Amino acid sequence: MRISNPEFQRNLWLEITSNRLISMPLILSILFFLIYTIHGQAFNRDVAGNVVMIYTILTIFWGVNMASESIFSELRNHTWDNQCMSSMSAWTLVWGKLLGSTIYVWYGALFCLLLYAYSAGVEPFQLIKNVTLLVSSGLLAQGLAMLFSLMLIRKHAKSNKAAALSLTFLVSMPVSTVLYLTLSDLVVSWYGFSIAIFDMALWSVLSFLGWVWVANLRLMRAELQSSNSIIVWLLFVIYTMVYVAGFSDPASTTTGGGASFYIAKAFYIAIILTYFILLSEAKAPMNYVVLLNYVKAKKWMAMQFVLPCWVGALMLAWFSAILTPIINHSIADMLMLLAILFFVMRDICIVLYLNFSEHKKRADITALLYLAILYGILPAIFSILGMGSLNAVFRPSPTESNLVISVAAALLEFMFVFWMMRQRWKANVQINPQVV
Repeated sequence: MRISNPEFQRNLWLEITSNRLISMPLILSILFFLIYTIHGQAFNRDVAGNVVMIYTILTIFWGVNMASESIFSELRNHTWDNQCMSSMSAWTLVWGKLLGSTIYVWYGALFCLLLYAYSAGVEPFQLIKNVTLLVSSGLLAQGLAMLFSLMLIRKHAKSNKAAALSLTFLVSMPVSTVLYLTLSDLVVSWYGFSIAIFDMALWSVLSFLGWVWVANLRLMRAELQSSNSIIVWLLFVIYTMVYVAGFSDPASTTTGGGASFYIAKAFYIAIILTYFILLSEAKAPMNYVVLLNYVKAKKWMAMQFVLPCWVGALMLAWFSAILTPIINHSIADMLMLLAILFFVMRDICIVLYLNFSEHKKRADITALLYLAILYGILPAIFSILGMGSLNAVFRPSPTESNLVISVAAALLEFMFVFWMMRQRWKANVQINPQVV
């Protein structure tokens, strides 16, 4: 069978050589023999556990590095632009790079899976589930590495090997932890249903693996100058809100119960995703110019292709914030959610204000520094001085007596920073179009 993917074939030629084909099974055979000897010359679950450790090192740690390098190496060799201008589709580039760059890793992982299947000592159906979790966990970690690499490219960050290694540890640690959690017989509660932690881990990894591949496809399409609809991002945010909110127990909190509690938890997930996508996606002024032109021309359907993703996540947060007090009839909850939203909108304006500058290099890092001052340093100073009540001016206050102050302060700060952002927009974008 011939695989008609030039990117996959190129990586295959680079990664698979006669020497490497021999060296991988030779090294693994030595390691397997040592493990077999240490555990009493018997193929048991202890051997299977050690094989899983080797598999984790191969697919998650080494594999993540290779997947990330498949992007950064193109930048260092100045061949990325040529690939983007080639006739290959976004999907061809995604799976060609993701599977091609890690093909040697999976070659070694295959031997680990074979020995694991032989020594695990579990029923065939459970063995299939175990192997599925192992394979999907490796693919998820590698997919995340490519995703973060493409995000850096979209932000024009010409990262080096150190950045790739940082991404390796960033995405490897939480995913590899999943493999060891599943060895226990723990049960988790999800919307009141008791589910074995293994089944929950398997479902979670498989579902987010699909989302990661979709995200890679969308970012690769953007690199090829193709437009993406915001609808897919909205579906991901909704899925994540529903997924994460289900792990909380309404009985363990005093913030209402039932549907209102889950919606409130989903609200915080939407806020987290708003910050994440705001800081991770490119914020070129030209995109906002096009968006405003579509608004003026009332091209509502076309807006879905230029609307920033943070707008979609923020809209879902507002929707959750409106539903929560309606269901539980709590004024305190309503004020708290309003304060949070106004502070979030203030922070968004700070980020955009810095990105609309003539000198916008490291604008997002500068924005994070300002947010750290507003949320951490200033409140700490006021607390030390015995003026802790003033903290409500800079961040949402958990004290009901200060909620009104938080809402008013957040609204005024949002309006002020929005005015500053608008003035910078007029000065640097509308008056000086070359900044765009």
